[in-house]
Amino acid sequence: MFRSHSWARREGTPNPIIHPRQRIVSMILVVDGLNIIHCEAVSVSVNTVLFQEYIDEVVRVLGTEEEFTLVMDNVRIHHNVEMRAQNIQIKYLPPYSPFLNPYKEIFFYLKNNVRRNTTPAGRNELISKMREACLSIPIKLLHTLRKLFRSVF
Repeated sequence: MFRSHSWARREGTPNPIIHPRQRIVSMILVVDGLNIIHCEAVSVSVNTVLFQEYIDEVVRVLGTEEEFTLVMDNVRIHHNVEMRAQNIQIKYLPPYSPFLNPYKEIFFYLKNNVRRNTTPAGRNELISKMREACLSIPIKLLHTLRKLFRSVF
């Protein structure tokens, strides 16, 4: 959609510059109250197949000795996950409750951390900065997550 009005000098004609849509870089994250279990930055849009592969990797990282509960929001791809491990159950946040989703705070922290110093030169640098930012999430923020999850579930 183009703007119908634009600013230009009296001698010139406005020529709007159309910027192509930037490629997506997505971050998938599994966090508990103490640390980051697994994070992945990918340069494609996350679909059901990619998310299922990620969940299978998380199951491999967590192991089968303990019981785990994964808490997810109501994104459609989260509901299409097939949990193949018996020791992990999935719970979903109530619909239309973004205030219960603490990942918003984590992603806010990650975005600010990545943008703080310099603008990444390319996609690979952006992905590496996102992964580095995951390692620097403050423990206090993770403890806040833990308290919120315990109050909801």
